[in-house]
Amino acid sequence: MQQALNKQLYFLAQRWRKEPVKSALLDLEKSLYCSLDELENIQNSRLIALLNHAIETVPFYKKHYAEYSGVIKDAKADTVKEIFTSLPILSKADILKNRDLFYSSKTYSCYTNVSSGTTGEPFTYPCDHTSWAYRHASLIRLIEFYGVKFGSRYGYFFGQHWKSEFQLKTKLKDWFFNRDRVSAFNINPSAVDALLKAFKRNRTVYLLGYPSVLVEFFKIAIEELNFNSQELNIKLIIATGETLESFQKIYLESIFNCPVVNYYGSSEGGFGGFVGAEGLMQENMETSVLTIEKHDKISKTDLFLRQFPLIKIQTDDVCKISLGNPNTKLKHRVLGEISGRTGDKIMLPSGKQVHSVILDYFFDLFINDPNVLKFRFEFYTDKVELLIKSQKAALDVKFVERILLEFKNLFPDDSLDVKKVDEIPYMANGKNRPWVQF
Repeated sequence: MQQALNKQLYFLAQRWRKEPVKSALLDLEKSLYCSLDELENIQNSRLIALLNHAIETVPFYKKHYAEYSGVIKDAKADTVKEIFTSLPILSKADILKNRDLFYSSKTYSCYTNVSSGTTGEPFTYPCDHTSWAYRHASLIRLIEFYGVKFGSRYGYFFGQHWKSEFQLKTKLKDWFFNRDRVSAFNINPSAVDALLKAFKRNRTVYLLGYPSVLVEFFKIAIEELNFNSQELNIKLIIATGETLESFQKIYLESIFNCPVVNYYGSSEGGFGGFVGAEGLMQENMETSVLTIEKHDKISKTDLFLRQFPLIKIQTDDVCKISLGNPNTKLKHRVLGEISGRTGDKIMLPSGKQVHSVILDYFFDLFINDPNVLKFRFEFYTDKVELLIKSQKAALDVKFVERILLEFKNLFPDDSLDVKKVDEIPYMANGKNRPWVQF
């Protein structure tokens, strides 16, 4: 009864926010068991609509796709993918340098979304309510595909900002979404014990979040608190935000004897892929297009972004394509093994270890600041440096003071040097990371 009520309240609230999650879910449920041909037709028709919208109403694409405009206008379901493959890849640098040119001349109902900067290039953009609805609906569809009713109580193993004003907003959202949040930045025996009691009291049904935090949490629970998995009735674990490593999957499955799956998404690219019943990553074809570029890098396209389309946006994630043609229960295109961000710990000069994702939250405070095009924290045994590539000739003094103050609030036993640089080089594997440990 509580689950059904939570689900209906959620749909009503999203309808009030003008986010059509319920209608998006009904649409996605209709195509869940479609054939690959049927899914490709849906994906291709939505891709044609997006590309024509881009060249007709978005200044950046009018210029960027000028030589392709004729073939885009003539594109059909059986030709659009070939055209799409030939289109140039979009980088975050393209967006940061040409931000005003990405807005459509048409107006859509949107909210401000944050690309938190996991590649060291943070920015915000208007995310259409329809796109947001399909992102939520895709996760709901995945949860219910594995036999868990949406609206059930769940544990959310994610980040938690250290600023009180952000925390209040987070607590309200957690109450609304019927979840207990496990902060990735506060994993210790006392916090674990309190949350285990909350999970028991609230009859938590599934867990969602960073795999590294899930593993760390339950290692403490078992090794230090004598936790017995029979005390909880966990039916599903969904990992996201980081690469789900095989040892993490095996460890969590051994505790709860339930499916441990992951989905692949991002703020810019939406819900891109999910793990099906056979344990293979599959493309969420009704909402996204993923293409594998040079060096196996993934580019992503959200098919429902209209106010600020992000077409073939480059990621630092890598996909090793599956060989052969596996027969899967769901016919969505099988992708292969995706690897990206991991939940590594950073060692500070003071000796304290912190979860690396905390740095994403740090630059939430400075999103769209004209001082920042790209950044990287460098952690040494005796110091911490923050490199900033800027479009300004010099960093504002007040901006630097804010950076130093927030760093001291976050890491009171450590200090920071801020340096303006002309360029921040890629790592050896061609990846730009927001931090590096020396």
